[in-house]
Amino acid sequence: MNGWHGDIATLTATPSSAGGIRHARIGLLALATDLASESDLPQLLPDDVDLYASRLDYRNPVTVETLRAMAGSIESETAKLLPGGELDAVIYGCTSGTAAIGEGEIARLIHQVRPGIAVTTPLGACREALRSLEVRRVAVLTPYTPAVTRSVVEQVEGFGCSVTNVACFDLESDYDMAALSPEALLEGGRQVLDEDADALFVSCTALRASGFVDLLENQLGRPVVASNQALAWHAIRLMGRDDAVAGAGRLMHMPLPGDSA
Repeated sequence: MNGWHGDIATLTATPSSAGGIRHARIGLLALATDLASESDLPQLLPDDVDLYASRLDYRNPVTVETLRAMAGSIESETAKLLPGGELDAVIYGCTSGTAAIGEGEIARLIHQVRPGIAVTTPLGACREALRSLEVRRVAVLTPYTPAVTRSVVEQVEGFGCSVTNVACFDLESDYDMAALSPEALLEGGRQVLDEDADALFVSCTALRASGFVDLLENQLGRPVVASNQALAWHAIRLMGRDDAVAGAGRLMHMPLPGDSA
């Protein structure tokens, strides 16, 4: 069989004619043990926002010590997010890890590789979400052990919110956390959401927020902020967009708080 013997034409095209308008791009730093965030976050983002993930070195059980240890892989995994390509924001995808390492340190490590890029963490996103919803009193539900839950609650109290009630499922494995059903979270929400609370915060990116936030809000009658939901909302707003994502709670229709825009 003879090969091609003619000339090969070289075509030219601008990026817009070659592939349409460029989608927005978000990088995700997920835990190696996370079963949920890579599938959950895209359901909470507009259709023209793409998510690209890299996995942080991490092993169960979930303890304050193991959470702190993952800081050592943040720079190297950030470097694997579309190397040489443009990103619009980076999500650090661990709520309890943010409490253990600190928002400022996480942002510093990411900016070592991606200077100046917008960075969001679950607790930073939660803080802005509660401010946007004008929440002053919040109940907290987590899947963690009491010790890890306490570290998250301390951060929430640092937002200036009053924590009215706290409950946890006392789990040490991300795999077990991801297996919690919407029904279990609904029952946990009912138990922890006392009359004094303006809203419920459900902590942990291992929980699939796209499957339970609307259900919780409809049943409980108050706003619900969940880690993945808050991350998606905050990342969209940090990119300067005002998209309202249906079916994922009141927060997804809210702007950033005035002095955060």
